[in-house]
Amino acid sequence: FVAALAPGDIQAQALRKTRIAIPTINVLTRPWYIAKDKGFYAAEGLDPEFVYVQGTLQTAALLNGEIDFAGSGDTCLRAAANGAPMKLVFAMTHQPDFMLVVRPEIKSGRDLRSKKIAISSVGSLTAIGAKAAASALGLNPDTDIFLLGMGEQTNRFAALQAGSADGMIVDPGLALAAQKKGFRILSRVGEQLELIQVGLAMSNQKLKSDPELARRFLKASVRGLVDVQKNPEDMIQAVMKLRKINREDAAAVYKMELNSFTKDGTPSRKSVESAIQIALQGRAGPRPTYEDLVDLTPIKQAHKELGITGNY
Repeated sequence: FVAALAPGDIQAQALRKTRIAIPTINVLTRPWYIAKDKGFYAAEGLDPEFVYVQGTLQTAALLNGEIDFAGSGDTCLRAAANGAPMKLVFAMTHQPDFMLVVRPEIKSGRDLRSKKIAISSVGSLTAIGAKAAASALGLNPDTDIFLLGMGEQTNRFAALQAGSADGMIVDPGLALAAQKKGFRILSRVGEQLELIQVGLAMSNQKLKSDPELARRFLKASVRGLVDVQKNPEDMIQAVMKLRKINREDAAAVYKMELNSFTKDGTPSRKSVESAIQIALQGRAGPRPTYEDLVDLTPIKQAHKELGITGNY
């Protein structure tokens, strides 16, 4: 006896499970989820599974074949600059959306000296952001602040509320929620950096053996990225749900986040070169180029199918 399957069941069976590691559950990853909800990945025969993996652990997971894509763009770029056999193929953002939120009594860089700042992990882009904020506030980022690796953003906020941290690096949605509880936004640190906070990297082996996966996944990802910029309501609703804030505040967060998104997923040369500079700081010898670390082939194919003229 063979049970009859509805067309939707057949399609669901045919979808290929694809694992993507995301560095944090934040607003900038929402276009992937919205693209999934709207069926953009299913249209390409894919069923994405988003799993949380700290950015500094994603390189090993990618190279071991535990995931298909690593979503921590800048961290992966720096690993590739240091020789890891992987390439960036997509950039959701060209600058971080980080904000430095502190206890209410901290009003200046002077007040921040010798204080503890909660980040995701040592060596992550949030650590770079915390140091950039400290430097902009007149502090020595290597000696005047202490960084606490706390993982996910909600953990950082819990540490700030409990008093075990004096500040935290988080996205605008959580920063606004914290501000409403009496905490202070001391710095919009993302505005000081051009680095790819959220992007997609693939191993060289996977790119070579399965270029069709890259093309299909990037096509759906580009559709999602373009969609949230043209149709704000889905993104505003996602921000409201994620950060538990009202629609007015979510709309304000959405407008701030627009500054971080790329137009069509193409990694900018400046953001890649900034990652190279950070990765190889103080090191002599030849440096990798944009072309060494970025493979534009799948996104060019996706753009062509979508009728998008990219700026390469």
